[in-house]
Amino acid sequence: MSATPMQMSEARRFQQLKGHLSYLRMNNAAEALNRVLDQARSERLSVTAALERLLEIEV
Repeated sequence: MSATPMQMSEARRFQQLKGHLSYLRMNNAAEALNRVLDQARSERLSVTAALERLLEIEV
């Protein structure tokens, strides 16, 4: 089964975001990104809450 264009752009965004976090040397956040995004979806977190959770991991 092939990925839809939306899934491809989401995967591309995920990789870009992970790359940006790594470039900024936010390695803990980069490693936790997938987990935090999954939690955000399942817990219906706002974007702000998800970002706060991600940054909290780094700090």
